[in-house]
Amino acid sequence: MSSGEIVSSIIHMPRRHYDLGNVSMYSLLANSGYLNSPEEVSEEAILRGLQQHPECIHDWRVYSEDKRTTGWYLMERSAGLYGVGFIPSAKDDGIDSLLYPDEVSACAAFIKLEIEYIRDAVIQSESRHKRKSQS
Repeated sequence: MSSGEIVSSIIHMPRRHYDLGNVSMYSLLANSGYLNSPEEVSEEAILRGLQQHPECIHDWRVYSEDKRTTGWYLMERSAGLYGVGFIPSAKDDGIDSLLYPDEVSACAAFIKLEIEYIRDAVIQSESRHKRKSQS
């Protein structure tokens, strides 16, 4: 799968998540090809994908607002700035919000951080599972 196809799949994940109903974001991310080659998808590539498909920005904002869990979020701040922040779990450290001058840049940053957060959770889960099976 090319990096362009992976980016296209990633930026459309929230729409597919809502359209399909009971498919997890992890499953959609796994099916995108991202987990096999995360280094091929940069924040810049995501930004370019969003510029070509600006309708996806709204879908990611809705996804962020609906999450209701720990992790990354996207929100509009005052004075035309957009913020990307992190809601920590008990084991995570808090992270100050990152500010961006436009919604597209903020959304691209949010997507990259969110998919990395999902990927890290998968890696940790697989590692725990592997340790349990070796015991």
